[in-house]
Amino acid sequence: MRNVRILVPESAECFVESTNARDRIAPERHVTTCQPSRIEVAGTLDIINDRTLNGSGTLAVTGTLRKLSHGTTVIGISPSDGAPLLIAGTIEVRAGLLDVTGPGLDVPGTIALDATSSEVGTMRAAAFRQPGEGHLRIGLAGVAPFARAGSLSVTASPPELAGNLDIAANATFAASAAQSLAIVVSLAEPVGEPTVTGTDQLPGGALAQVEVTAGGVILEVRPPGG
Repeated sequence: MRNVRILVPESAECFVESTNARDRIAPERHVTTCQPSRIEVAGTLDIINDRTLNGSGTLAVTGTLRKLSHGTTVIGISPSDGAPLLIAGTIEVRAGLLDVTGPGLDVPGTIALDATSSEVGTMRAAAFRQPGEGHLRIGLAGVAPFARAGSLSVTASPPELAGNLDIAANATFAASAAQSLAIVVSLAEPVGEPTVTGTDQLPGGALAQVEVTAGGVILEVRPPGG
């Protein structure tokens, strides 16, 4: 863990503390931050266990936040102004689920949902807004029709995908048959037309295309010449 700044104004009722204290009811070793306290990830912060970060303070990611643990990690921060979490840096989910239970995400930076032969990174959020400069990177691994891909689930409103949708195939990826992979799942058709990259650079000459549907975004992969 490097360059993680915790700013605690004198007016803060609390800052970042374990919630296993006697006057707390949250599960042991979860963390609470109170407004107007601020956690800024300006370098690299690795999440290696499955805990919850909640409260009314601010989480600012200007560097890189990496989720490495295999289960579910929850970011439940709900700022007092109701604003979504602003991600100007990078959130990388290498394994398990990162569940953002607050107002949602505003991502001019990068969300990377990785996939390997043994792990898949997934993210869930109530709302997701990606402006033109933002990047949503989806990992792809394994052999189709049994390939694996990272995925984003948006639960409360149509995702706004005006930025870049980058398909990043792992070296293990190959396509021996066609397969459809849901890489964005939503209750309504996403808003905007993302700029898709990486579909013409898949290993072994595999073919791919992205389709925006009423239920999200589908990645269709098929063998060379298929």
